Order: sequence, then C-alpha cells, then structure tokens
Amino acid sequence: MPNPKLSLIIAMYNIRDYIGECIDSCLKQIGVDEEDYEIIVVNDGSTDDSADVAAQYLAGHDNATLLHKPNGGLSDARNFGFNHSSGDYVWFIDGDDLICENSVKSIIDAIESDAQLYIPDYYELYTNGETKSISFTEARLPNGVFNAYRLISEDKMPFPPMMAWLQIQKRSFIIKNNLGFLKGARSEDIEYTSKLFSVATKVQHIQKNLYVYRKNREGSIFTELKNNPAWIQNLLNIYSSVLEYLSIQEIEETYKNKVLNVIATFIVYNLYSQDKENYSKSRVLIKNQEKSISQVFLQRRNVKSVIKWFFFRCTPFCISKRILGRY
Repeated sequence: MPNPKLSLIIAMYNIRDYIGECIDSCLKQIGVDEEDYEIIVVNDGSTDDSADVAAQYLAGHDNATLLHKPNGGLSDARNFGFNHSSGDYVWFIDGDDLICENSVKSIIDAIESDAQLYIPDYYELYTNGETKSISFTEARLPNGVFNAYRLISEDKMPFPPMMAWLQIQKRSFIIKNNLGFLKGARSEDIEYTSKLFSVATKVQHIQKNLYVYRKNREGSIFTELKNNPAWIQNLLNIYSSVLEYLSIQEIEETYKNKVLNVIATFIVYNLYSQDKENYSKSRVLIKNQEKSISQVFLQRRNVKSVIKWFFFRCTPFCISKRILGRY
C-alpha cells in the first residue's frame, strides 16, 4: 500500500482481555479507506495468548500488521513500532484503550494545517462502564496553531497533557528532533513529552473526543504499588534523561526549570508515599541529584516551590510523610 497518512502504533503485553476491543476500534473507522492509515500492533513478548487474539482481529486487513519482539517494556515497543511504521503522522495507542469511530478522519482532516503535533480531547472509561468527557479549555490549549514551547517558557500556559497517547505527531518532526522513548522507563510519557514540548512550535488542539482512556484498570502500570526504591530510581533516570536532552538542545532556562520542576515534584511526592525503610533507601539513590533538585525548586521563585524544597531538604520524615504522603 502507498504511504499512509497516519500510523496507529499499538504496544501490547499480556492484555488478551483488552487488545481485541482496541484493535476493533481502530479497524471500524468511518469516512476513511484502509489505505489512508495503517495499524501496527507490537507484541512485546506476551506470555499469554494476546498475540493470537490480535492476529484473529487483524486477519484480512491489508493495512494491519502484527510484529513480534522480545519483551523490552512499553518504551521499547513504541520505538520498535515507530521504526516499522510509514505514516506521515503517528499516534501511539495503549493496547488496553480505544479510539472513537471518527478519530482517523478527524485527524486526517486536521493535518491539513501541517502542525507538528495535534492534541485531541478524550473520554475516561471507568470500570463500571461509565464515561466522562475530558475537554481542554482555551487557557490550557489555545485555539488554532500555537507555539507550545514559547508559551510554556513565558509562563503563558501550563504544561499541555503529558500523555503520549494524546499526541498525534508528525514523523519528520520526531526524526528531526531525535525524539524517542527511554527504554526501560516507567511513566515514560513524562520523559517523552518533556522533551517533545521543548521543540514543539506548531501545536493544534483538535476539539473533538477521539480517544477512550481506560481509567484505573486492574493490573495497569499506574495501579502498581510504588513503595519501592526502584520506582524512585526510575524517576531519577527520567529526570537525568530530560536534563541531558534539554542541555544538548540548548533550551531556554525558563522552560528547562519549569519542566524539571514538574518531574522533581513527582519525585518528592512519590518519595514520601513510601514507608520509612524504603524512604531511607530511596534517599541514598537521590543523593547524586539532590543538589540539582533543590536548585530547581528554588529557581522557580514561588511559594509552592519553596515549600516543596523545605519539605524535601529540611523537614523530618514523619512530618513530610504526613503532609505529602497523601499524594
């Protein structure tokens, strides 16, 4: 088939109860032909029969491909899928989520504006079957094509949503800016989108609900217990990766400090969600980045950041745990 306009990249690992519904939603798109888009499912070494389920749904569709690789984690699967895709734009879809039936057509219509990045509204799907519409205000995502990097740097807008599944990205933009997911990371979307918005100068909000995010799924990454020093080490790896990328790109200090503040805040709240034994072990891991994190908080020069620095550096564990551990 000729180069499609859009590639849907679906990472899959042991989600046999969800992958069929996800693929089905991608196949049943209205207002477009199969040649307009491709579906790439990456089986990341599943040990259940997810691959068999996926193969059954994809059979007979010329625009659909099932790839297999050894288990390397979500980041590695997404990178693998991107390297095997050919669409002008790519959309990373989680294999336990869905897309709406008008999603592909809405995106193809939108890309006439030639933005680097599109962000749609979405639905949250709860375990009881209820859905909630999430629509972004103009204050969060301005109308028309806007320079996200500039507006963030000048404190004229908060960070856009930091979920990779909510970013439809131009292939040439990803390649030009050497964007990729940090292999082995958890909460990899924070690392990826921190880099993404540092170079995103043409962004557009699609004011339609195009994605269905399955909220609080049992067994998902975000329902795992994070009372573990390895989780803090993971966040420190993300912090270091983003810091290195922004330094190489010669990003303005205002943007750099703002995004590092977001990641540092995540580290601190997760640190105090741990019990005392794991907190002590995590503190040892943090030691090499402690000075940098403190500087990030203090350079923001606002009350909230100073308070976070105070709890992080000066307050006994029992007090900080009581106040910050509710996060």
